[in-house]
Amino acid sequence: HHINLLVQNKTGLKNLFKLVSLANTTYLYKTQRIPRSVIESHREGILVGSGCYESEVFTEGKSKSEDELSNIIRFYDYVEVQPLECYNHMIQSGDFATEVELAAHLQKIIRVTEEAGKIIVATGDVHHIKRDDKIFREIIVNQKVPGGGRHPLARSGIKSIPSNHLRTTDEMLNDFKFLGEDLAYKIVVENTNKIVDMVEELEVIPDTGGTPFSPRVKSDDELSYLDCPTVVTELVYNRAKEWYGEPLPYSIEERIATELY
Repeated sequence: HHINLLVQNKTGLKNLFKLVSLANTTYLYKTQRIPRSVIESHREGILVGSGCYESEVFTEGKSKSEDELSNIIRFYDYVEVQPLECYNHMIQSGDFATEVELAAHLQKIIRVTEEAGKIIVATGDVHHIKRDDKIFREIIVNQKVPGGGRHPLARSGIKSIPSNHLRTTDEMLNDFKFLGEDLAYKIVVENTNKIVDMVEELEVIPDTGGTPFSPRVKSDDELSYLDCPTVVTELVYNRAKEWYGEPLPYSIEERIATELY
């Protein structure tokens, strides 16, 4: 299932880096993925959002009772719903019979989320900036995906993919007018700002005033600073010699030189 992870603070940023690394190494299988249990163990400082039409909440909500859906929702910090247009391909493919049925499904998710005491927010599942930019996504969708297979939106029966452009506030309010003016304003404006208020402004890559990715690190004496590039170089070469012997094979030494310099 798809999820969104929002970093709240420096602790969350560190945990996100760990999760991304694990998803690209330990748990990589055809595509990046991460077990729910690993998210739980690295959850401090992170807000977990439910994601798009490929989310657990949206997918399981079709067949689960409201009580069962409520139990699923409890894992998340906030639950997302997108404009009806963003799910249009699911009507084309027969997952939903009509837009009315789709709207009822979203209303069920919103109702159960609020009853579970979680935050429900309207998001755009944005993949491109302007509506006209959809043509570029259509090109991507019709390519083979890494690891083999086809994009989910390239299924038979889907003649036109939805436009997942960056909608303005007015556009979002208009897209959710089927909920009524008050509820639409709540999930488009009020609740999205609640999420923003829960997140600190962070530097992902700190300004070191020097070489990128070479922060100033104090020595054990807490007085002087380490020469980080030299320390890292020594660590890499020492470990490589432990693994591959000395002298290093040419291919290994060449690769290290490429990575370090």
